[in-house]
Amino acid sequence: LYQVEEKLDPTWFVKISQSEIVNLKYVKQWSFEGGGVIKIEMANGIRSYTSRRYTKHIREILRGGKSVK
Repeated sequence: LYQVEEKLDPTWFVKISQSEIVNLKYVKQWSFEGGGVIKIEMANGIRSYTSRRYTKHIREILRGGKSVK
């Protein structure tokens, strides 16, 4: 996955877990769940969850305090 991640534009792609990267252009909704995870719903209806390891970084992106890069 890290080889693919290196080739993606960090403006639009963010790693949400060790095995998933999402394209921010297609995120329909974010919701904060219990246990320190964020539920992500994509435009096509697929739902996924951040791992706790990546939640802090993603919260900062959502609040506008940090760039995706």
